[in-house]
Amino acid sequence: MDIISTLGLKVDPNRPIHYLIGVAVHAHPRSKKRGQLYLRYGPIVFTNDDVANLKLAIETHKGELIKTSMSDALSIFDVSSMVHTIGMFNISCVSNTCTKHHFSSHEPYDDDFFEQFIDLANKSKGVLKQLQDAEIK
Repeated sequence: MDIISTLGLKVDPNRPIHYLIGVAVHAHPRSKKRGQLYLRYGPIVFTNDDVANLKLAIETHKGELIKTSMSDALSIFDVSSMVHTIGMFNISCVSNTCTKHHFSSHEPYDDDFFEQFIDLANKSKGVLKQLQDAEIK
């Protein structure tokens, strides 16, 4: 149930802010943007503290001394919303043929950073490579 390791996310203390995005391709045959990438989902933002709290919630749920349901453990450590959001993000990406990408940073990105980044990925092979390298497989 460890959603962070399930997603294959790397947590680095020097990059405590995490972003998940879902990227899709314009597919309509008559669209002028056919074949171009666009931001479909996200960003979902969470921190290393959220990851630590999720791990504590999982340990609490698995604890032998005091039996705790997973929903209670997630609520106690205030990560219930994050887990549900990431779970729905995964389902949406699979259902809508999107790729999932993880970025981490030492400082917050601007609100429109990822839209601009995806637009640039359509024009620059270097930026496209960065996007591909950030894909969660």
